[in-house]
Amino acid sequence: MIHRKPVGRLRNITVTVDPSGSAYASCLFDDSLEAPVHELSEKPKVIGIDLNLERLAVCSDGTEHGNPHALKQHEKKLKHKQKLLSKKCKGSKNWKKLKTEIAVLHEKIADIRKDSIHKMTKRIVCDSQADVIVIEDLNVSGMMRNHKLSKHVQDALFYEIRRQIEYKCLWYGKTLVMADRFFASSRTCSNCGWHNDGLTLGDRQWECPVCHTRHDRDRNADMNLASFGLKALAGDAGEAKPLEMPSVDDRAATHLRSMASVKEEKDHGYSMEASRFA
Repeated sequence: MIHRKPVGRLRNITVTVDPSGSAYASCLFDDSLEAPVHELSEKPKVIGIDLNLERLAVCSDGTEHGNPHALKQHEKKLKHKQKLLSKKCKGSKNWKKLKTEIAVLHEKIADIRKDSIHKMTKRIVCDSQADVIVIEDLNVSGMMRNHKLSKHVQDALFYEIRRQIEYKCLWYGKTLVMADRFFASSRTCSNCGWHNDGLTLGDRQWECPVCHTRHDRDRNADMNLASFGLKALAGDAGEAKPLEMPSVDDRAATHLRSMASVKEEKDHGYSMEASRFA
């Protein structure tokens, strides 16, 4: 049953077989349409996004996106099945049957993650009507080396969130600004700029001793990221790191430009088409 008729020329078909035995066919069509170019207004809407483990994404426009904790929901059942598997004779029918059940459970956990992240990134990029989206360049591999956080970081899929925001910004003509991973978004007071060097991961709220503003850690971080984005557009926030787009299907790698580079191109009279990266 086809719920949506494909448009364009069929490029390739990729067949994927999961460990549970489920098979999927991904069809890639070339519609010959170029990615839209978004023209920014004089006062663009900028949204900063702070990613964390408890609330998956907190945005500066006041919206929050919860973490489904997919692994936590099914961890007890998964451990029970894995314990039973260890007692089965390897290669037996019962062993193969239980192995398939565990694979199905792993797929269910992965599907919950992918579904929530796709919905969240779609809301952030499209439904928020933001012109500019600012996220942090998180050191995910470094976070995974922390044995206390690695399981939760893997369950949150920070890298996948960033990847989806990147290519959806390209698809829908949005501007994406990447803040450097050393940018102190949580430690800096969004009201007066005071830097809190003593802030730890356990401190979810703190008060600025200079302006006495009471901060929620995540809300303060997304406000600072939004301010970083505004400064990056004006070209006075240092470097706004240009992103190399990840491959989506068989698309060529593309670079998202910071608005600082776009502004520079306009000042020099370059056309938008000539400045497209290959």
